[in-house]
Amino acid sequence: MFHFLDFLFASTAFRKIYAEVPGYNEAILGLGSVGPFVEEGRLVEHDFYGGRWWDHHYFAVWRSEWDAFAAPLREALVPEVGNQ
Repeated sequence: MFHFLDFLFASTAFRKIYAEVPGYNEAILGLGSVGPFVEEGRLVEHDFYGGRWWDHHYFAVWRSEWDAFAAPLREALVPEVGNQ
């Protein structure tokens, strides 16, 4: 996901990117508690899965927030090209 968002911001003029996540996946991903992601909307008890109703979440990540969040991670995730 990191590389995909980094690619989208690097190759387009998007100001922000949205992620649409059903509650049963949000319980696993936890985007609401991860750095640059901000919940901008929610449909209450919208999705039925596993015998219960789940909220449907809409998250946004702004380019400026992404750049600040991603800068230190880029160095750790992208191998240095050099004398190999």
